[in-house]
Amino acid sequence: MITLRNIGVVTALTLVWIILREDIHWITIAQGVVVSIGCLYFSARFFPLDKMTDVSFRRLFLYPFYLIGQVYLFGFLVMKMILKGARVEVIELETSLQSETLKAILGDSINLTPSTLLIDFKGDKMPLLWLRPIDDPESTEHADASIKDGFEKRLKKAEK
Repeated sequence: MITLRNIGVVTALTLVWIILREDIHWITIAQGVVVSIGCLYFSARFFPLDKMTDVSFRRLFLYPFYLIGQVYLFGFLVMKMILKGARVEVIELETSLQSETLKAILGDSINLTPSTLLIDFKGDKMPLLWLRPIDDPESTEHADASIKDGFEKRLKKAEK
């Protein structure tokens, strides 16, 4: 269905396409429109936001910017660990999030940050591989705080 909102979304996605392609020919614009319409169609079909009633997506507006910052921060920490030495441990984190959607976002956020890899997701428990400094005397409670508390705290605000 063609609505003003859909036209705005297609326009915004097409502009992002043009910026990423660094080209402003009519072919690039046409490709951007086609890809944008495809994205809009598939996201409406396979990612039905209207059925996710346990999450306030307006409160998640700034979360991607926080996530990008954490990816870069953890990236620099991993570079430092590579130079100084690191060890890999399997730890289990527990989340207090109730929404399955937000749990999935938390798991994806943990996977996106360097030094962590989610192995499985069992209810509220998340076993994961954690790359930690070799000289870090802290226990796994430190990992719990440093890995998920920032993400979980922000995601908790989006729960209804």
